[in-house]
Amino acid sequence: MRGVSSGAELSTAIVVASEIKPYLQAMEGIRSSFASSPYIYHMESNPKLVAKRIGEAQHDVVFAVGPEAASIVWSHASDSTRKIVLMVLDPIRITNVQVCGVDMRVPMAQQLAAIEKNLGKGRVIGILYSPSENEAVIKEAMEAVQTLDVQVVGLPVCSSSDAVSVLRKARVQIDTLLFIPDSQVIVSETVVAYLVKEAFLSGLFVVGYNQFFLEAGASLAFCLDYYKTGQVAAELARETASSKSCKLAAPPYEVRRNQKAIELIQRGVQ
Repeated sequence: MRGVSSGAELSTAIVVASEIKPYLQAMEGIRSSFASSPYIYHMESNPKLVAKRIGEAQHDVVFAVGPEAASIVWSHASDSTRKIVLMVLDPIRITNVQVCGVDMRVPMAQQLAAIEKNLGKGRVIGILYSPSENEAVIKEAMEAVQTLDVQVVGLPVCSSSDAVSVLRKARVQIDTLLFIPDSQVIVSETVVAYLVKEAFLSGLFVVGYNQFFLEAGASLAFCLDYYKTGQVAAELARETASSKSCKLAAPPYEVRRNQKAIELIQRGVQ
C-alpha cells in the first residue's frame, strides 16, 4: 500500500497516546501506508504541548491512536482536519459525535458465526456484561443468532465481584462463555484468569478477545491485528479524501484456537 495515493499526497499526522506495543504497531501500520512519513506526536513527552501543536497545525488528516489521543484530537484539531480514530473502545464516549476510524469490537454476528464453526452448532453462549456499558452489544447478539444455530444468554453483572456467582448460577444453562470488552467485568488479568478457570472446570468452552485468554485456558480468541488496524485506518483516510462521509470500520482480526482446551472440554474435564 505504501506510496499509493489518490491525487496529491496527504499531509498527515499521528497522535500516539502512549508507547505500549499495540499502539506502536498500529502507528507503524499507518506509516507503512504513506510514501511520506506522517508527523508523529508522542503524548507521553508533553500532552499540553501536543494539544497546542495539533491546534496550530494544518494537517489534512490526523490519526488518533488511543483514547487520550482521541480526546486531544477531537478537542483541539481544526474543523477542516479529517480525524481518524483507532485503538479506542467505543470512541463516541470520548468524542460525543459519530467518528471515522477502526472499531475495536469484532461484529457480534462474526463472533457467533466463528463459535458455531469452531465449536459446533447448538451452542448455548453466555455473555457476562454490565447493562450500563454493553446492553446494545447484547441486543446485537440476540439479533445475530436469528440466522445461526446457536443461542445467546445475557448474564448481567453490576461489578466484577458479581461475575463468579452469576457464572456459577448460569453454568447449568450454558455450555460456552463468551467474554466481551467490559470495564465492569474485565478489571484485571487476575480476574480474567479466575473466571476462565472457573468456566473451564465447569466444563464450559471459553471464548475471549485476545491472546491472554488463550494462555489462561480459553478455547478460542478473537485476536486483533494492530498493524493491519493502522493500515485500515490509512485506507479510510484515502477513501474519504474527497468526501466527509465515513464510518467506524470493523477491525482486522484472526480466530485462534486452543486445540488442547477444546479437546479437554469435548471429552469432559476430569
